[in-house]
Amino acid sequence: MTSKPAHHPVRISVISFLNAAPLHYLLQFGPRFAWLEVIYRTPAESADALAAGGVDAALLPIIEFRKLTDLATVPSTGIVSPQRARSVLLVSRKPLRELSEVGITRDSRTSVALLQVILRSFMGKTCRFHPFSDIDNALALYDAALIIGDQAMLRDFSGYKIYDLAEMWHYHTGLPFVFARWGIRRQVFSPELEEYLLDSKRQGLANIPFIAREYSRRLGLDPSEIQAYLTQNLRYDIGEKEELALELFYRLHDELAGSSPIPGKD
Repeated sequence: MTSKPAHHPVRISVISFLNAAPLHYLLQFGPRFAWLEVIYRTPAESADALAAGGVDAALLPIIEFRKLTDLATVPSTGIVSPQRARSVLLVSRKPLRELSEVGITRDSRTSVALLQVILRSFMGKTCRFHPFSDIDNALALYDAALIIGDQAMLRDFSGYKIYDLAEMWHYHTGLPFVFARWGIRRQVFSPELEEYLLDSKRQGLANIPFIAREYSRRLGLDPSEIQAYLTQNLRYDIGEKEELALELFYRLHDELAGSSPIPGKD
């Protein structure tokens, strides 16, 4: 790698969720070029900051690529669930076909759009969606609540029905699900930045045991559970099957968007 930036400084939004840690490895644990500025945000906040010019690059929820234009990406890289994600859950007091009122997280619009595709395109089910900030309130107020990220793994949902959205997507399509990939403003994109982010991924995947130990201290989960999550529930390469999955998801999402507003879009 070279330390000569094509644009300086480059502001990168980093997601603190465990699932992004292998791709963010160098950004979180170093070394990091002086011309890189790291800002921690949620997936939705990262998308808003990139759209507003507040950051130059972000691991972007894939639904945001339908709204943001003129973005470059890092080839063959993203957050993918081959079948069961464990960290994108619909936690419900009722069976899916009995749902009417559903709370939706404000943190990731891709998960919200995926939920709508599953309910409407695959099951023919229409629900009313309510953005929430407090999980306990959402579980008390609504038939079900969409919960993502570390909280989906940390909280005890005993007594509820648990639906893993990536697993449901795989059941209906036979395909993996792509949750995020790099979005970089073309004005700042450079071979140096691309190589750095690819190296961050390579080193992150080579240091899964370290990440597991680090996040074990932060989250209170056993390192072996974290390591299994990062290596079995998630993948970080986008290949032919993942591109097919993206095409299908975008087509289904666009069909729904053409007929009614997408919840959580604003």
